[in-house]
Amino acid sequence: MHINEKLTKEQKNRFIKLIKEYQDIFFDVPRVTHLIEHRIQFTTKEPRRSRAYKLPYHLTEAVDKKN
Repeated sequence: MHINEKLTKEQKNRFIKLIKEYQDIFFDVPRVTHLIEHRIQFTTKEPRRSRAYKLPYHLTEAVDKKN
């Protein structure tokens, strides 16, 4: 666990105490939850289509390097 160096010693100790007290809900890796459900309602069943747009010239070199 990484603790911000800007915290005072007292703040760091309080933070560590809090993490230890609630260690059953804090994880290093995000996990899946089934406590909440989320749905996205679309207005139509038609797929949304949009035109391709030109990439600004100053960004083309960076994109080419990524590919």
